[in-house]
Amino acid sequence: MNHLKLNILIIFIVITAFPSKAQYNFDAFFSNAKNDIDKNNFVEALSKLNKCLLVQPDNIEVFFYRALCKYNLSDFYGAEQDFTKSISSNSFIRLNSYHYRSLLDIGLVDISMQLMILIKF
Repeated sequence: MNHLKLNILIIFIVITAFPSKAQYNFDAFFSNAKNDIDKNNFVEALSKLNKCLLVQPDNIEVFFYRALCKYNLSDFYGAEQDFTKSISSNSFIRLNSYHYRSLLDIGLVDISMQLMILIKF
């Protein structure tokens, strides 16, 4: 009987430990990603933010920072998609997302016009 109680206790400890470990990893990756963005290390930040989305796929703030990385790496279409996802929040991120997405819309229109001009020649 004591072995059964011990086994149940061990299983309970192991099961409850995993979510806290995942949360710690998320917090560490997210914090490190923001630090990378501050240092203009957008490729490293993007990699860490992608890992954050594996743990919390609906985290609006991660989408916003990932969009900033993509924007600075000239992945304008990817940035637009991530900014659009981050607009669904009701926080400061929403306003910033609209701002950056409007800049992208202007930039994408300019790129499209430039391509049209190149195609004519």
